[in-house]
Amino acid sequence: MVNGYPGGASYIAVFKQILDQLNPALDVAALAFAKTGMSLMDATIGSMKAKFDVMQERPFQFIRRVIEPSTNSATWWKPLIPTPPYSDFPANHATFAGAFTHALTTLFGNNVHFVNSTYKGHQIMIDGNSVDMGTHSYDSFYEMANDIAISRVYGGIHTRHAVEEGIKQGIKTAENIDKKVRFMK
Repeated sequence: MVNGYPGGASYIAVFKQILDQLNPALDVAALAFAKTGMSLMDATIGSMKAKFDVMQERPFQFIRRVIEPSTNSATWWKPLIPTPPYSDFPANHATFAGAFTHALTTLFGNNVHFVNSTYKGHQIMIDGNSVDMGTHSYDSFYEMANDIAISRVYGGIHTRHAVEEGIKQGIKTAENIDKKVRFMK
């Protein structure tokens, strides 16, 4: 958790920024709230269910077991991002990002420029240096989803397979909502 956004809650902050930047009509904004809310909640349920069905080990577990085995905890490899206490597959944030992205893309299209400044001004330590998390500019919601997903690989808490399949699962979750719920524009 970084400064008050546990788990997938940061998507609400991003969503608010997107609505502020795109300034859609009230009916479109209401539809966006409904679709993204349902998609995020269903993605959470599906992702956690899959995690406990698959039970795939995290990268740090594999590294400590196979690549650099050691009984000395002081020498254990540690990921940059704190690792949640459940299995790797599928990556939650990738699943959330896929669902969030699909819901927004169905409303606003594929080529939407927006800026995410959720963590601007928030400092993190990287190699002993304080770094501002800054802003990120995107030209599509899918670009953001891929950025979110790969950050979990670079941060050391997920495998590439877990994030790629997580995005796919999230998209399928949002597509399923579109098929089952009649949204009126």
